[in-house]
Amino acid sequence: MKKTVTAVLDVGIIQKKLILFDENFDVVDIASEKLAKTKDDDGFEGDDIQLLNQWATESWNKLVSSDQYDVKALNFSTYGATFMHIDESGNTLTPLYSYLKPFDEDLETQFYGKYGEKVKFALETCSPPLGMLNSGLQIYWLKYKKPEVYNRIKYSLHLPQYMAYLFTKEATTEYTSIGCHTGIWNFRRRDYHQWVKDEGIDKIIPEFSTSPVVGHWEGQGKQIPVGTGLHDSSSALRTYLHLFDEKFLLLGMTDTWCITLNPFDHSPLRPEDVSQDCLQYLTVQGRRVKASRFFIGNEHGYQFNRMAKHFGKPLDYYKSVKFDESLFSKAQATSKGDARSLVPHSFDASGAHKSDTGSEKEWDLSIFDSFEDAYHQLMRDLISFFEPAIAIAARKGLPKYLIVDGEFTDDEIFLHTLSKVYPSVEVLVPNMPEGAATGAALLINQYLNPQMKKPELGFKKY
Repeated sequence: MKKTVTAVLDVGIIQKKLILFDENFDVVDIASEKLAKTKDDDGFEGDDIQLLNQWATESWNKLVSSDQYDVKALNFSTYGATFMHIDESGNTLTPLYSYLKPFDEDLETQFYGKYGEKVKFALETCSPPLGMLNSGLQIYWLKYKKPEVYNRIKYSLHLPQYMAYLFTKEATTEYTSIGCHTGIWNFRRRDYHQWVKDEGIDKIIPEFSTSPVVGHWEGQGKQIPVGTGLHDSSSALRTYLHLFDEKFLLLGMTDTWCITLNPFDHSPLRPEDVSQDCLQYLTVQGRRVKASRFFIGNEHGYQFNRMAKHFGKPLDYYKSVKFDESLFSKAQATSKGDARSLVPHSFDASGAHKSDTGSEKEWDLSIFDSFEDAYHQLMRDLISFFEPAIAIAARKGLPKYLIVDGEFTDDEIFLHTLSKVYPSVEVLVPNMPEGAATGAALLINQYLNPQMKKPELGFKKY
């Protein structure tokens, strides 16, 4: 007998996954792939859209042909701030430009000269000035740098909605993608910002979806509902808003960033918030979510690679290190400027630590007795740098729970250290390892079955 499942295609910067959930929203299967990167037409590295299309369609076709699973719905969670541009015939017009691609200085000067100084613009759009990470500027860049391409665009789709388009040929948009530091949305007026209308860009962004289901995939005698797709951080948030009645902060951890999300603070941003890399997202329903960003994952990856080489350990050794109270106490007692304290490689001008970017001095690992000793110090210091980002997201006070989702959920040193630094808060790690995909699965199932019971998903407490 076939097992009934909901499928979610989860597209991360590094890993691409097909995740299957049973009717209790337990993960029953994960197929994971690392796809080769490519260079865009300007020579900048990013995801290969043709490989992504091929992986997604082949993975799906294999699944729906399976004699093991009966798929009742398909949805998507992907990284945000990325547009895919479609022509009149439904073909992709451009590479999948990376949001890390530098934004032209002359164009930035032109843009803010026309549409207001940076802080004012950021307060209106709840998007700090982030270049291509403000995905609306990707379209502005295309319009002025590659007009012959721009003039052929029928639709510009954020990546989650592009994945839905791939399976349904239905073009749509939704709040979580429009509201993730795009520079497109005027949060106060709850409408596209005036610059989007002045440039005519609103005409190539599809209409908002009024439903979590955009259409159906048809094939092999089947009709399977397909979701609109969600921005991954907002999709993970959707999971916990569905499960929790009490207030919480969500630490959405990736291999580059940590996004601290506070869905219970809807107050407008202040200039000092913007200066410390604080922004706002939108929920599925279009409500404000206060958020702060910090480049913790990138620093962690850089330093543990150095540690592995220095101490002669495998690259995944840090995952097996156990929390040691005495090593934590030693790390806790280290004062800033001490030889043991972390010298950051780069926080990429994130959070409140703009002056700590790109130090030429490397952190001296020879002072430590062991990998374990150095790793406890790394985690204590990373969290100390990260504390201001949590504080700005929780300006009205810490809630009862701090939920850690994504990367670091199997890192005992990080989790125990976090609980020591915040003794008044319960640090929770979900038993489901795929929070973003779970949110996408929950949303489409709740729409298909409004009487659906709230699933019982467990948590580990620290």
